[in-house]
Amino acid sequence: VLTEVRGVFVRAMAEWALGQILAFAKGVPDNVEAQAAREWRYRSVRRVCDQRALVVGTGSIGTETGRLLRAVGMHVDGVGRRARDGGNAFSQLFGVADLDGLLPDYDYVVLVAPLTESTRGMFGADQFAAMSDSAVFINMGRGALVDEPALVAALKSEAIAGAGLDVFMVEPLPSDSAIRDAPNCLLSPHNSGD
Repeated sequence: VLTEVRGVFVRAMAEWALGQILAFAKGVPDNVEAQAAREWRYRSVRRVCDQRALVVGTGSIGTETGRLLRAVGMHVDGVGRRARDGGNAFSQLFGVADLDGLLPDYDYVVLVAPLTESTRGMFGADQFAAMSDSAVFINMGRGALVDEPALVAALKSEAIAGAGLDVFMVEPLPSDSAIRDAPNCLLSPHNSGD
C-alpha cells in the first residue's frame, strides 16, 4: 500500500509564515523582551500591506504561502527551479539562478524549498549579506538549507533584521545552540505544519 500526505501541511505552513511576518512587523520579539524586563518601550511598527516578500520554493506550500501573503496586500514574488508564469500566487516567478541578485529588494524572504543536493546550504554568508539590513529571513523548509553559523553571524551583526525559524540542522534543537542566543530570532519546534 502506498500513501502520501500531499496538501496536509499546506495551509498551516502558509499561516505560520504569515504569523512570523506579522510578529516581526508588529514588534512581537521586542514586546516579549520588554514584558520580561517589565519595561514600557513604545516604538513605531510596520504595516505588512505593500511590503515585499520573496518565497523561495514554489511547490504547493510555497504557492499557498504566496497566495496568503498576497491576500493581505503584500507584493509577492517566487523563486523556483526556473522562471515561469507566477499564476495567482506570485507577481513574478524567477529561476533559482537569479536568487542572489533578487535578495536586496525584499522585506521578507521565506524559505520553503525542498532539501536536495543542489539546495543544501543555499543560504549562507553571501545570501545574508545580499539581503537588506531591514529584511527578515523565515525558514520553514529544512534546516540543512541554511548555514546556521552564517545566519547567527548575520543576526548578531545586524546584517538582517530578524529570523523566524521552524527547522534546524539538528532537531530537537540543542539547548546550547548558538541560534538560541541570536538576537531578533523567533524559534518554533518544527511545528509550522501542525
